Amino acid sequence: MAPGEEVIYALRFSNEGSEPADAVVLVMPAPSEVSYVEGSVGGENAKITFSADGGQTYVARGRLTVSEDGEERPAKSNEITHIKLALNAPMPAEEHGEVSYRAVVLK
Repeated sequence: MAPGEEVIYALRFSNEGSEPADAVVLVMPAPSEVSYVEGSVGGENAKITFSADGGQTYVARGRLTVSEDGEERPAKSNEITHIKLALNAPMPAEEHGEVSYRAVVLK
C-alpha cells in the first residue's frame, strides 16, 4: 500500500447458534499506519463509538478527545485506535453480517 491510498477494513460475523445472540459487540482496530475516513463506518442497526486510547474508553465521534500538553482537544482521524459497533437488537440465529470502514494509508 502506498501513502494516500484508500483501503477498506471489513469484519464479517455470524451467529451459528440456534438462538438469537444478545448484546453483540464488534471491535475493529484502526492501525496507526492509517487515518480513518470520517463517516465511512458502515453497519446497520448498531451504536457506533470510537476510541483514541487503545480501546480503553469509547465515545461518540463528536466527543472523542485526546490530551495534548495537558489540554483536551478533539481527536484527529489518524488518532482513532478502535471503532466499536454494538448491535441494537439480538442477532437472529444462523444469520451473518458485515461491518466496514475506510481509511487512508499514512505510512
